Amino acid sequence: YFLEHANFIPADPMKTPEHIAPVWYFTPFYSILRAIPDKFAGVIAMGSSIVVLFLLPWLDRCKVKSIRYRGGIFKKALFLFVISFLALGYLGTQPVTPVATTLARLFTTIYFGFFLLMPIYTRWEKTKPVPRSLTKVHSLEEQLHTLEEQLPALIQEITELKPVVTEIGHPAFKSSFFSRRPNPEGMLNVISRLAKKAKGSLD
Repeated sequence: YFLEHANFIPADPMKTPEHIAPVWYFTPFYSILRAIPDKFAGVIAMGSSIVVLFLLPWLDRCKVKSIRYRGGIFKKALFLFVISFLALGYLGTQPVTPVATTLARLFTTIYFGFFLLMPIYTRWEKTKPVPRSLTKVHSLEEQLHTLEEQLPALIQEITELKPVVTEIGHPAFKSSFFSRRPNPEGMLNVISRLAKKAKGSLD
């Protein structure tokens, strides 16, 4: 089916195929074209069905972008959109019948309704609370402040670990490095300089 089965049928110049369908990835838009009675309006609708995809960032007015935290209205609308798109793709491969045309018009309405009504139902839908890690980008100053708060506990752990290390007896652990006491102010100054240098490079 995905290799265009019609291309493997021997050509017969004396017989015109009853139904000519485009390749499978064009069938949803071809179905929209056939659903409109007027030819020019059908071409406009088919082109609009593709152009509207590029307007999606401006049509979605919800502050939450992750579908995990979106409301039920958006999920239901997205489900209807997927069903309509698949249905249009199937109808585009079938011959034109009154029932197929009616269904194509129905699913075309759902297709465009998903986008045209999006500014309304995305603005007023109720969303789930988003974790703070996804809503706020921590600045270097905030990270430095957090590090300052955690630094005393870290130094305390190092201080408690030093007697254990020096009792091992290995010559490497008896060097001057392990005999020094941690200097909180020096460590904080080094971290501050690194943070300012990183911020300057980003600016």
